Amino acid sequence: MVYLFKVYILVAAIVFSGSAALMLAMFGWQQAREYSRALHVFDRFATRNLREPIAISRNRSRFHEDESLRLT
Repeated sequence: MVYLFKVYILVAAIVFSGSAALMLAMFGWQQAREYSRALHVFDRFATRNLREPIAISRNRSRFHEDESLRLT
């Protein structure tokens, strides 16, 4: 009787540890996805201010002759 009780405890521990590992992996996957999305949004907003609109750069090259004739 005590032997079967120990076997049942061992089986229950294996089953519950497996389910706990699965839940932990799902939680980690969800957190990684949220972090990836947040990083993507942050990169999009961070690089938006660094880029110069095309219309402004065209206007500069049209109206400033010394810059448009400069050889690079």
